[in-house]
Amino acid sequence: MLMLDTLDRIDAQNQQIERDPTLTLLKTAGALRTGHFALDSGLHTAWYLDMHVAASSARAMTQLTASIGECFSAPVDVVVGCGRAGSIIAYATASYFDWCNRHDTTKKMRERQVYCTTAEKQTNEVWLCYTIDPQHVRFVQNKNVLVSTAAIETGDTARAAIKCVEAHHGLVVGLATLWNRGYQTAQTLGVEDDQFHALVQRPMPGWDEVSCPYCRVGTILDEI
Repeated sequence: MLMLDTLDRIDAQNQQIERDPTLTLLKTAGALRTGHFALDSGLHTAWYLDMHVAASSARAMTQLTASIGECFSAPVDVVVGCGRAGSIIAYATASYFDWCNRHDTTKKMRERQVYCTTAEKQTNEVWLCYTIDPQHVRFVQNKNVLVSTAAIETGDTARAAIKCVEAHHGLVVGLATLWNRGYQTAQTLGVEDDQFHALVQRPMPGWDEVSCPYCRVGTILDEI
């Protein structure tokens, strides 16, 4: 009975997704998939956000990054994406900020270029850590940095990326994500309240393999 209740809750959450404009946009673009997936964190989930597919939709990326950009008032010099998915958002968001600067009616920001780079995950058996390409560190040092990630669940990736930026003497002025699917807040992520913005605030945490309702009924994993 507990298993049926769990699967019923998943169906109810799928119906909620249909009513969220951002998730509907991603689903229409083919970037939000439903099924049985294993995330990099090791958790299983019924929803997978494929940013490579999202990037193929110019309309979706334009709307998403404009929505992100409008959340931040502090000047941004560089957008740092967490991993491959975050780098897609970083590039599009940096392009949005750069376009806004070039079309600034006050002319104060027209010469201010906006860059993007990626914080890559490093193999470490003790703790999660990220690093920036040495050739790109100069874009971060003593600059205003916006950290971007596709989704946040445990918050470990976002916190590690922020530490990476700060280790290179960058000033984190914001943390942006498309979907806060965990129970994370600005406080748990280590930033100020006005520095954390998620386009979707809808907790949908994953499960470990033992508690995963799909694994318990023998449903095979979908390919990512």
